[in-house]
Amino acid sequence: MENQQDNPIKTEASRESGWEREVIEKLALAAVTEQTRARRWSVFFKSLMFAYLIAIFGV
Repeated sequence: MENQQDNPIKTEASRESGWEREVIEKLALAAVTEQTRARRWSVFFKSLMFAYLIAIFGV
């Protein structure tokens, strides 16, 4: 009988901790997305600087 009474408590506790997991997943995904964007901008500006230097020294 005790096992049946403990189950609703455990499922309620797991539902409450579910939102915490969702928040952590969203934060992690946002961090990865931000790193990807930063990497793309970094590559863009490095390429732009390289093209600028080639234009100045190549001419």
